[in-house]
Amino acid sequence: MKTRCFVGTILWASFVALAGGAADEPAGNGPISIRRFDVLPTHSAAVNKENLQKAIDWASRRGAALFVEPSDEPYRVDGGIVLRANTSLIGVHGPVGRGTRHPDKPQPVGSVFAIEDREHPFVTVEHATQIRGIQFWYPQQTLKDPEKIIEYPPTIQCSSRTGAQGVTLSCLTFYGEFVAMDFVGRRGAIVEQILIEHCYGYPLSGRFIQIDYCYDIPRILHCHVNPA
Repeated sequence: MKTRCFVGTILWASFVALAGGAADEPAGNGPISIRRFDVLPTHSAAVNKENLQKAIDWASRRGAALFVEPSDEPYRVDGGIVLRANTSLIGVHGPVGRGTRHPDKPQPVGSVFAIEDREHPFVTVEHATQIRGIQFWYPQQTLKDPEKIIEYPPTIQCSSRTGAQGVTLSCLTFYGEFVAMDFVGRRGAIVEQILIEHCYGYPLSGRFIQIDYCYDIPRILHCHVNPA
């Protein structure tokens, strides 16, 4: 009886250890869904921000990619996200200039972040990062009244602490942004090797990309901006 109890204790301890490892190391090859970290369309923007940042912190240590799993409802996320070095955030889209559309509601579908935060840039990027195949939607932005335009902070911004080098932004679509991409570096925190391609937007400030303290020629390819 004592032997059986001892063996059972060992087996149970092994199971608990394996379960703990599985929680820390999501299984599977390729990009890991952000839903594995409890980023869900049904959660509040604050909860999704906290969980998405945890996912990014996990991915940064491993040089991993996170998959923004498509949905008929957007992921509402507060601003202030930091896309830490070595991390990729990947969605399903090519450039969708006139937008995806829900069959019953005036909103995009797929890999969509809905942004309502008026105080913080949505995502700040560090070195060796990538954002690809994602739509950024500002549901509270006015569509018709120029007197009611909300001057949101930039959707994507370089890190003011480290600068940003080796950043790829591809196949992104912006709806209702004020400034889409802000890569204005500074002395000691430069930007370099920035690739922006196949990005579509409608910046209500008239500024789609702003860039300074860039130590090489930025690659800006096949982008469409309206109003021009």
